[in-house]
Amino acid sequence: MINKAIKIDYYEVYRRRKENNNKYVEEKVDISAIFEILKDATVQERTFKYGGETIRFQKIKYDTENKIWEVQILRSRNIIAPGIADNSGNYTITTLTDDKYYAESISLLYSGEKSLLAFQINHNYMTRTVLEEILNKFQEDLTEKILLFPIIVKDKAQKIKKAKFYTKLHIIAKQDPIETMQSDTLMGSILSSTKKYEGSQVEITIGFGRARKKKDTLNTQQIKEEIEFLSKNENIESLQIDYKSEIDELTDTFNLIKERLQDWIYIQRDSNKKPILHEDVIERMKTKIINKIENGII
Repeated sequence: MINKAIKIDYYEVYRRRKENNNKYVEEKVDISAIFEILKDATVQERTFKYGGETIRFQKIKYDTENKIWEVQILRSRNIIAPGIADNSGNYTITTLTDDKYYAESISLLYSGEKSLLAFQINHNYMTRTVLEEILNKFQEDLTEKILLFPIIVKDKAQKIKKAKFYTKLHIIAKQDPIETMQSDTLMGSILSSTKKYEGSQVEITIGFGRARKKKDTLNTQQIKEEIEFLSKNENIESLQIDYKSEIDELTDTFNLIKERLQDWIYIQRDSNKKPILHEDVIERMKTKIINKIENGII
């Protein structure tokens, strides 16, 4: 028997709405109504084209006992066609007729009570930007935007917010040629301005270096604003903060992107190489998410 490891990411679902003073407010939102619509939609209505690929909501089911939506999403594989190999050394690329395409299954769970979404991460997984785009097609109020924010481990997040001294901020961001970094903060403006160099990645470090003294700190209010903004942006690949709560404490380091709340599930596969089904993944994901809700982790 072989254990297959599957990674799970967790997101909180928010909406961004505009108030009368032209300011935007971000607040948690329940998107159960979207899954209600998709559940009864036709195959054509729940199929989308995105970036030259086909994405379809395949199965949508509501678990009334646990109050959780179970969702299967299919994403087409247009680049590399799979093939069949045998022990004699033969390999044949499978061919399809015009009305068929290769697709990869992605499992998703959603709790309306917690505005919480658990998402399977495959080799060919969808980014949360793509999922946001699809969910926004079905919301009732098109003036509001649905956003998916990663969940930071609670105790670390609180320590960072309460810190009195920030000694270094280190950022690595991808430069997506299609997406633009929103310039809601000073750092957002800086990262947006670097797109003119046409690179694929930008790395920024702000700190004191060897000249740092015991009482030195970066602008605490500015850093807290940047952390709040940058930790929610998908273009940020690494967001490391060096901080401490008191002058005489040792400096602690934490990466809000790489150390966010995630899980692994394991599914046993036998020698017959039977495929892992959506139902297998969902049941194990459900055990994880229910345990975290019951224990107040999320």
